[in-house]
Amino acid sequence: MNSAAPQRKRSTIPGLILIFIGLYFLARKFDWIDLGWIQIYPLIFLGIGIKAVFDYKKHPGTQPLFLAGSLLPVGVFFFLRNYEFIPFWTIDEVWPVLTLGVGTGFLLVYAVHSRDAANFLVSAVFIVFSSVALAVNFGLFESWGMDRLWPLLLIALGFFLIRNSLKQKSAEKPS
Repeated sequence: MNSAAPQRKRSTIPGLILIFIGLYFLARKFDWIDLGWIQIYPLIFLGIGIKAVFDYKKHPGTQPLFLAGSLLPVGVFFFLRNYEFIPFWTIDEVWPVLTLGVGTGFLLVYAVHSRDAANFLVSAVFIVFSSVALAVNFGLFESWGMDRLWPLLLIALGFFLIRNSLKQKSAEKPS
């Protein structure tokens, strides 16, 4: 009986993950290292983002590109924050970085994979909104006297989106 069933490629990633986890706990038990969860979780974001870059190189598509564009900036931010290069600690201060990561993911998909205007528009909304929120967190708007007026940027962006939508609809109507 000669049945040639297709063999799946086996990944070494799960084995490597288990080895690293085991080495980590062994080193903690013998007090060789003093790394806690707070130092490790940014490396998980970075690791998944880097893996997504390699996945994209093997199989170009929007999903690994979006994942890399979203998780790499977030991982870098949390890494810098955990080593006190950035002074944010509460979720009220951190959430704009997460939405900024989503925006960079959409921007990367727009720039590399498809020139779809919707990806650019979504990225612009996320990036502008996140940048304004980060500027508020850094106290930049207070020095400009705009600490209470920054929502005007959201309103202006909303009017811009509506105007473009109406302009596009009028261009699509037959004359």
